[in-house]
Amino acid sequence: MPTETVDTTTNDPVLLALIAEITAARIELLASIDELKGELTPAAFAKRGLGVVAGAFVDENGGVRPKRIAAVAGTLASVVALKVLGRIRRD
Repeated sequence: MPTETVDTTTNDPVLLALIAEITAARIELLASIDELKGELTPAAFAKRGLGVVAGAFVDENGGVRPKRIAAVAGTLASVVALKVLGRIRRD
């Protein structure tokens, strides 16, 4: 992108206001880009994912939801049992 130099020695208040507005917009844009870069890192994705998973097992008061944990544990135990039984049957 070509960069142009602007003569800021002018006393035209309209031109000076436009230069100030453009400078402020550039600074805001750079800050937004830096913020987006921070949100798109793998660590940020992992942190958000962990928050979603934790939210499924913790209620709004910070207490554990035993029914959900029991359901997941039961499902996991069933899958493991089916895998073991499948191997036993093949042998």
